[in-house]
Amino acid sequence: MDLDISKFWMAGAGFIVGAIAGGAIWGQRAAGIASKAAEKAGEDALISAATNIGTSSLAAILQGAFVGGVIGVVAVLAFLYFNDPDREMRIKEVDTGDDRF
Repeated sequence: MDLDISKFWMAGAGFIVGAIAGGAIWGQRAAGIASKAAEKAGEDALISAATNIGTSSLAAILQGAFVGGVIGVVAVLAFLYFNDPDREMRIKEVDTGDDRF
């Protein structure tokens, strides 16, 4: 696989898409968990949890964005590797050792 600027752009786009998706999924999950915990604790805990949901969701969004971005880059690299049409046509020099006998 030859490296050129378009492959770096594709990897960057994969990172951005993965980061957006991962951040959205993990942020919603963290907000859901925090609101469920607040419902079980009672009325006073609901008020204090309302201020903390944003903080826990922000941390989950950042973590999800990083993990989703890494997964996006790996997916793009796998796509580029397996869709390389000249992968099997490259000639690799192999030293068999036949000339040493």
